[in-house]
Amino acid sequence: MGRLHRRRRDLRADAESTSTQAPSRPARIFLKRAERRILLAGTALVSTLVAAAPAPVSAQQAVNITGSLVSVDITNNQNCVFPGTCAIITTFGLASIDFTNTGNFATAGGAAIGIATATGALGGSIDINNSGDIATVGAAAIGIEALTIGPFSPINITNSGDIATAGALAMGISANTSILAPSSPITITNSGNIATTGLGAIGIEAATFARSSSISIVNSGGISTRALNGDGVNAATTGRNSDLSVVNSGDIFTRGEEAEGVFATTVGRNAGISINNSGTINTRGRFAEGINAATYGTNGDLSIVNSGDIETRGFLSDGIYAATFSENSALTIVNSGTVRARGVFGYGIYAQTYEPSSPIEIQNSGEIYGTTVGIYTYSATSTTITNSGSISAGSGLAIDTEGASTTINNTGLITGFIDLTGNRDIFNNNGGGEFNAMQTSYFGGGGDVFINNSGATLRTADDRNNSEFTSFEGLEQFRTAASSPCRTASRATCS
Repeated sequence: MGRLHRRRRDLRADAESTSTQAPSRPARIFLKRAERRILLAGTALVSTLVAAAPAPVSAQQAVNITGSLVSVDITNNQNCVFPGTCAIITTFGLASIDFTNTGNFATAGGAAIGIATATGALGGSIDINNSGDIATVGAAAIGIEALTIGPFSPINITNSGDIATAGALAMGISANTSILAPSSPITITNSGNIATTGLGAIGIEAATFARSSSISIVNSGGISTRALNGDGVNAATTGRNSDLSVVNSGDIFTRGEEAEGVFATTVGRNAGISINNSGTINTRGRFAEGINAATYGTNGDLSIVNSGDIETRGFLSDGIYAATFSENSALTIVNSGTVRARGVFGYGIYAQTYEPSSPIEIQNSGEIYGTTVGIYTYSATSTTITNSGSISAGSGLAIDTEGASTTINNTGLITGFIDLTGNRDIFNNNGGGEFNAMQTSYFGGGGDVFINNSGATLRTADDRNNSEFTSFEGLEQFRTAASSPCRTASRATCS
């Protein structure tokens, strides 16, 4: 009943907690390229901008418009090297901001931001389109920042330039709408390379705090971070009717404790999460999941689709961690790529739902591997795992489920042993499927059934030169078709 290899940590949200706050902050990328991007965030880039700039370098701010009561629509093509913010625009009243930048910016100093925009206007939208390169050095020296305070004030950021930052909280792109700003969604589209180093220096960060304020992030660029809490992408909504979507086709590399590749959470009701990854996500640090996503409100469905490569190598760093904590909040994970958790106590997929009408469904046609567990689930509703790929674990524990009943449908390869719930569980080993069983599989109570259908193989030993012992404990029914062998290493049928 999921009693093997359990582990929890404080960074996981407690199912019994009544807090409405988001949980504490808890693949392969070419290292040479990542290192090169990190080095951009220094004086070398500043020197390059000065020496090779195609347009004149400004020794002062490129843009300084503050407190405007009329809308600002401006295009900048001037380069800027400045010990402070290069472009700052703020508005009030009913004034929006539309800023296009093609210049290269280099800043140094505390809160020396590349592009800083903010509006307190009613209906004061912010649109930023940047194709210039930005380098910043200093605490809170963000590459591109946008903030709206009033209602009906959306943010739209499109970036194709390279951004490099160095300093605590020196994020690449940061967008936020306030608790006083309902109906203020955020859209970020990035195709540039982003490199950050420094405590909490997230690659792309977005947050909304009022109702009807969704977030959409589309990234096709490379993101590299190096620091504690240096997530590649970090997004959160707290208001109701505020969905969150992340689409990544770029390479994300993080190095640091609690530095997830993608971190996403919603708190309000009717606020679901959708994550689609076709890129490469690689994390190297303790508690650094490849994807970490959770919803806390009623009707908070969570969907993760991965066709890329996810690899983690840190202590307690899952490939995918996903959870819903309220009713009517289904959790779906579809993997056709690779998910590998190679660190100590690494789970390939760790999925949990705690309330009624919140089933878990995992579909795998790729590869899932964890050093401790391949797939772990807890559901108060049900778990369904459909496998046509490969599931395995370094410990041998391929699948571990707790809570309500589990159904496993296998047409691929499952290697190792399983540990299922105390309720009625069903394992359908279907045509073309192979359960390469090892050690002892625990089925628990509840009238469990293992069905070895036509064309399927149950293998209980694979080394004819050594003695092997494989058993099923707690299994009430075993059914097999005549054409579906249970094989030992000597090819004997054991139905």
